[in-house]
Amino acid sequence: MAPDYFDIDLDGLKAFQQQIGATDEEFIKAANRALQRTAVTLKGMTARMGKNAMAAKKVADVRKRLSKLYLRRAKDFNELKLWFGLNDMSVSRLRGRMSNRGSDARFVPKGRAVDMQDYENSFAGTLRGKRSIWRRRKRRDQKPKEQMVPIQDGLEVDIEDEILSQVPEIFAHHFMTDLRGRVSIRQ
Repeated sequence: MAPDYFDIDLDGLKAFQQQIGATDEEFIKAANRALQRTAVTLKGMTARMGKNAMAAKKVADVRKRLSKLYLRRAKDFNELKLWFGLNDMSVSRLRGRMSNRGSDARFVPKGRAVDMQDYENSFAGTLRGKRSIWRRRKRRDQKPKEQMVPIQDGLEVDIEDEILSQVPEIFAHHFMTDLRGRVSIRQ
């Protein structure tokens, strides 16, 4: 995924700094801390939204597949850059119906963000205590491999629409809270 850029109201943040009497050092420290807190907030919101959209069995499964969520600031601090990646998820981690179709298998997910998947040369069954869709290997001595479901395309639009529109407000909230705390400790 290409990074998304968010404009930050630097004049508003500087005005808030002057209003409460914060130093430039406190401003920079509060901004860096707000970046970290915003990234954690976004990761949690994305995991919860992803669990509902994909009908995942656990939020922890989605959080593990959310490969990275970077939030960086530009040198002049007037914009933020966000990048995240969603790795494919194994079939057993999602709610849905698995069925055999001859030498192929089909997965029909319950979540709206994941499309139906057909897997060639695969079967639905329980192996090693895990109900999933497994791919047959060419040689008999090789173990079957669990199939994966692509989740990037289905969730990317939902994340951009519902969560990324809130980034400037979340950042401003964390920044103002941290800056107020730093000033009150100093006084």
